[in-house]
Amino acid sequence: MEIKKGRGRPKGLPRTGGRKPGTVNKLTKDLRSTIGNFLQQNAFKMQEEYEKLDPKDKLAFFEKMIKYSLPALSAVDITTQGESISAREKALNNMTDAELEAKLKDLQEKMK
Repeated sequence: MEIKKGRGRPKGLPRTGGRKPGTVNKLTKDLRSTIGNFLQQNAFKMQEEYEKLDPKDKLAFFEKMIKYSLPALSAVDITTQGESISAREKALNNMTDAELEAKLKDLQEKMK
């Protein structure tokens, strides 16, 4: 292997040192621990203050807090046989009653 003089590590040389993948940042770990302890120590006081809020403010608070306990969901586009569900829905909406009945009959036959 030819070593060139210059900056940094030569190309192809394996990485050494640094954090391993998946290792939590120490600052993040400490901060989460501190916030968790604060919330545990003040849970009763927070509940009292929550009870004093107007219904509209309670809902806003709840919406803000729930994202910390549940994972965020994202929209999903499902495709079946190369065709998206929304395209199939549009096609069904444009069918006549007779066409829909024929489609239903065909599906029932396939299920037997």
